[in-house]
Amino acid sequence: MRVLDLYLHRTTLRQPIEFFQTTLLSFYRHEPISLWSVAEEDPNQVRYVTDKGEETISKRFAGTPLDYQLDEFVERFGEQLLFQGNECHECEFFNRCGGYFKWPDASYRCDGVKKLFRKLQSAAEEVKQDLAVYEQSRVEALS
Repeated sequence: MRVLDLYLHRTTLRQPIEFFQTTLLSFYRHEPISLWSVAEEDPNQVRYVTDKGEETISKRFAGTPLDYQLDEFVERFGEQLLFQGNECHECEFFNRCGGYFKWPDASYRCDGVKKLFRKLQSAAEEVKQDLAVYEQSRVEALS
């Protein structure tokens, strides 16, 4: 949460911080994007090849057994989480997360992650409001 606060409020910050940057834009534009894609761990887009020539989701999960084929992993894993009726089933952010934080441990509690998402969602709305006020004041100044 401290890193997110620095990202949102430190005016000297020059580089975007992922996954914050893309998620903020996603909320701003109302265009959900999967964290699997943001983290470059959606095997439909990017695959990690081990030293043994085996394809997997990413380096950090090399050697972790997969329940599904790589081509369908993200979609099938998300479906499984929703079918199980766990916290993903009613999560307002599932369309952006897709269960990213639940693999390989499906019992992971996402309370902290949800706080990050809420803060990014709120920040996106604040930016929209600020831009609307700015545009209104600009129009009034030109009148």
